[in-house]
Amino acid sequence: MNGFKSAGRWRAGLVAILITASLGGCALATDDVTLGYEPDKSPPSINGASNAKVAVAITDNRPEPKNKISFKINALGMPMAPILALNDPAQLIAQAVRSELQSRGFQIGSGGSDVTIELANFFSTFKNGFFSGSADAVVFITVIVKSADGSVAYNRAITGHKLLTDVQLASGSNTKLALDAAAKDAVGQLMADAQFIAALLKTGSPAGKPTAGVATRPSLVGS
Repeated sequence: MNGFKSAGRWRAGLVAILITASLGGCALATDDVTLGYEPDKSPPSINGASNAKVAVAITDNRPEPKNKISFKINALGMPMAPILALNDPAQLIAQAVRSELQSRGFQIGSGGSDVTIELANFFSTFKNGFFSGSADAVVFITVIVKSADGSVAYNRAITGHKLLTDVQLASGSNTKLALDAAAKDAVGQLMADAQFIAALLKTGSPAGKPTAGVATRPSLVGS
């Protein structure tokens, strides 16, 4: 009986090693990916947003190389070949914020609110598991809104997160899936923050006068 049990444990261990090894795939080859952002398909309409101007700038505080967004791993979980972004993650976030604001009715341009985004982290990490692995993606930003006179009207740190499970391969495609979702989460949290919208309406309207704005979903009832 002990022999059968030992053989069973040996087979189970071998299966685990083979599955874990498969996660690494071609661990020595660099993968290049193009990151993307899926805009909100039904953004709310913000009353008074059309009277507010917003300028969005971003500062990338991540360490070099800034195009490195993940790395492959071997069967032991050790870092192997890098996974690189073909487009700029910082500009992806900035453009996503501009797009979401514009779709809600805000004017994009100077002369009103100044929104500064500080990007501190944009990275996904693969982890081995018994039968499959995971990709843990984190996008960390700090968003500051200033009025024309330089006073701070809003300041918030936001962590976008996505844990991609049942990963069979530490690849660029899985890195993209995880980081695209984490970026969407970070921007989504910002857009859902009523204090952020209120700060834009207050500082972006003419002469910095607050505008009574209420977020409402577009009406589905015909006139």
